[in-house]
Amino acid sequence: MPAHDLTDMVDEARELTTRIREQVPGITSVIFDTWGEHEHPRIVWGYEHCDHNCESCPLFQAVGMDPNKEILQSLPFALTLERAAERQLELFPSKEPMLNCKGLMDYLNAYAEWFIHECLTEHELIDEVDWVSKFRMLYMNGIEDPDELTVFERLARQQVIISVYLRYRTTSDLRIRTLAREASRLGLLGRIALVP
Repeated sequence: MPAHDLTDMVDEARELTTRIREQVPGITSVIFDTWGEHEHPRIVWGYEHCDHNCESCPLFQAVGMDPNKEILQSLPFALTLERAAERQLELFPSKEPMLNCKGLMDYLNAYAEWFIHECLTEHELIDEVDWVSKFRMLYMNGIEDPDELTVFERLARQQVIISVYLRYRTTSDLRIRTLAREASRLGLLGRIALVP
């Protein structure tokens, strides 16, 4: 896959997802996620009309499902939906059959659950904090001002980190220290100080 500038990818994703939002009523949020170890960054769709019947869903019809090699080869990010693995369905509270079809709160909760249950080493924690620092809010229903969306994005990241921090306080000193250090290093918390 050719190297692409993250800013250019986000701009391209914003433009393309805006066109899809115009065709599919009910999209409540659109997030650009660097998606961990996956080859492509991915779009996470919030859709208010989900009844877990994906094949008849207008969003599913508009973007398709993996593996759509043609789409994956033509864009530096994935628009398509990816089926959730059994472990992800167990772990994530929303139980959405598609991994990247999640409203904002379900998305943030999925991040927190992944931190708590799957990030067991310092390296895994550092990687996950880095991924939280890179997601971008492309759209949020009710927020039209780009500056306001940027503030909302920062607050969403802080929510993930603080939620995980509060849950870690009862489990592990190493995980708290690593989380606090990496979140501070990446500037995710602004003036909020996490004390291990």
